[in-house]
Amino acid sequence: MVATARLLFGAGFVTTTNLIGNGMLTFFRHPGEMERLWRDPGLAGSAVDEVLRYESPVQANGRAVFETMEVGGQVLNAGDSVIPLIGGANRDPARFTDPERFDIGRREEMPLSFGWGIHHCLGAPLARLEGQVVFTRFVERFSAMELAGPEPPWNMAFLRGLDTLPVRVTPR
Repeated sequence: MVATARLLFGAGFVTTTNLIGNGMLTFFRHPGEMERLWRDPGLAGSAVDEVLRYESPVQANGRAVFETMEVGGQVLNAGDSVIPLIGGANRDPARFTDPERFDIGRREEMPLSFGWGIHHCLGAPLARLEGQVVFTRFVERFSAMELAGPEPPWNMAFLRGLDTLPVRVTPR
């Protein structure tokens, strides 16, 4: 029960917190895209997906190999463990056009941040909605936002995120 509670807390709260913090820092690094969101709040949904692709809170995951197979010329044996690098997959030029560019209007395939197939995150729709609501509310409540101080370091203990993100806001 405790292990399940920890999993749900990490998967359902920390990841969404990191989605919002990672997103805001990414917007501060790309002021043109922040201005674009302020001009068109309807982009909040695609902005969430782009943040998930560009600065995903989950950068890697562990999987077990159940049957021997070959992937990319490498034999994986039943019982092996593999670590898919989600952050790398989300920047794959074979999947995304100009993957190093942060573009909140991107209309390509969904990022792999929530997994895929039977491993797709059950909370993905809620997390996307929470991110969309937060980004939209920022636009509605503030005429401007900026980083208040030096760029904070990443906390990479388990999930990619920030411990703090001091900001300065200008109310509407």
